[in-house]
Amino acid sequence: MKKIAFFTLIAFLLFTSCSTGDDVLNIDDNLRSVEVDSEPKIIVFGMYYPRCETNLCVEVYQFNGKTLLEDVTNDKPSSNEFFKGIFKHQVTLPNIRLDLLRLYNELPLPTLNSITGHTIGFPGSHDQPIYYLEYNEDGNRQFWTIDSDLDNLPKELHSYVRLLGGLIDIVHQADTTF
Repeated sequence: MKKIAFFTLIAFLLFTSCSTGDDVLNIDDNLRSVEVDSEPKIIVFGMYYPRCETNLCVEVYQFNGKTLLEDVTNDKPSSNEFFKGIFKHQVTLPNIRLDLLRLYNELPLPTLNSITGHTIGFPGSHDQPIYYLEYNEDGNRQFWTIDSDLDNLPKELHSYVRLLGGLIDIVHQADTTF
């Protein structure tokens, strides 16, 4: 009798625990919950010097919440169109994972969306670095070129732009493969 009850219980659990595939599976990595059945949010970020002509003056990366890839074209982003990079070189820097997730999760979209156009501040006005930031999630794709001089930016962007610039510096200094 115990064997019949045990097998009945196993059969019941197997049949009732099956999913139809319509459910959203959430994976929790203790830092962020990701919905598997939707496209992951992707941010492309980097910096370049407008008057520099070598590939040492361009650093652009792509981050999807898990993987950091570096652009291998070393082309400068445009202030008029989305960046057309080729992201192949994986960068492994475990010490900056939390900062990358902050950059990813704390994207100040309300402030960025309140700005008309794709240019924030006066990027490149005195040959300072220009930051590039692109956001892509569920078909909503936007980009901005951002002045690195905080005096030319809305105060609401200061902490995010500091984080952006600091991450670019750390990744660039640590990853000198290209």
